[in-house]
Amino acid sequence: MIRLLVVADSGSVMSAITQSLQRLRGVEIVAYASGRARLDAVVESVDPDVVLIDEMRRSGTAAVRIAEVRNALPGAAVIGLTDRLESPWVIDAMRAGASTVVPCDLDPSTLEAVLREVADTVPVAIHANARRAAA
Repeated sequence: MIRLLVVADSGSVMSAITQSLQRLRGVEIVAYASGRARLDAVVESVDPDVVLIDEMRRSGTAAVRIAEVRNALPGAAVIGLTDRLESPWVIDAMRAGASTVVPCDLDPSTLEAVLREVADTVPVAIHANARRAAA
């Protein structure tokens, strides 16, 4: 089971993401978080395998939130979600530590494959050590 934290700065975006994710097997949404607030405490308390972060154009804080996740839980995979892959935001997200960036209109089966791929490529030793350090 993949433990997923979903981060967005808009209720409507959060709702759309949730509807897509509800169809996925083997994925448990362990928490939702606002992209307008720091994520370190949330990440440490829910200990997700994957963090899905919306681009958050309204607040413009996605790259900052990605870096917070990377610092708080280095072994977690981070996926950036955007509707404009040609955007400079993609470069900022990758520099901040995103594992990958995907378009927000991915069909559910492709999103499930991406979640599994990034969760499987997270070094188990690093993730386990990060979990122990947070305890």
